[in-house]
Amino acid sequence: MVNPTGSPNSRLVADISLEHQ
Repeated sequence: MVNPTGSPNSRLVADISLEHQ
């Protein structure tokens, strides 16, 4: 997975990652 540094999608990616755990 790509690390969206400074991207507004970083929060969404974090939420998705937590939900997929």
